[in-house]
Amino acid sequence: MVTITVMPPAETLVPPTDEELARLRDIVCGLRPELDLRRDPDFGHLDHDREFRLAFRAVGMMGRRSGVDHGKAVSYWADYARNLLQDCGVRAEMPGSVVMAAALAHGDVPHARNALGLTWANSGTRAGDAWRGVMVRGALRRPSAEQVSNWSTGGPPRAGGPAPSPSEHYEPSMERLNALRHVPGERDIYR
Repeated sequence: MVTITVMPPAETLVPPTDEELARLRDIVCGLRPELDLRRDPDFGHLDHDREFRLAFRAVGMMGRRSGVDHGKAVSYWADYARNLLQDCGVRAEMPGSVVMAAALAHGDVPHARNALGLTWANSGTRAGDAWRGVMVRGALRRPSAEQVSNWSTGGPPRAGGPAPSPSEHYEPSMERLNALRHVPGERDIYR
């Protein structure tokens, strides 16, 4: 009998230190304040540093897709992250906003408003150290082309319309997003 042992691929994710994680969280929450649950009284009971650290770890265990998976919302990946951690003997609450913030902090996860380009652990492209680029640039990965189109037009891409070019990326201001969402006569719920 012949036994063949295959070693798993070497881990490519070099984890950040606690100080680097805190800086990553501050960068993400500074650019996307809606993901910062530290100011939300409904999440006052959370250990925010721990949850972000665990979410970063869980997202690091997941594979990356080449594009956004619009068939699974961020809440799906939050549940999956919670289950991955539970399988490792770690309990976490893992709100979707924390998972989205961790995915953005990784710097190598395709993303849209409520979707991520993730896949299950041990499939897809492995996590790398793109988080270092987030720290150096102080900027996040560009959203998917569909998301840029939605921000540019205020709605979903039109069938047969021109695809947005990568140079069309911009970080929309809250005023721009509110202008796109505003319906005359309705109260502005985004301020």
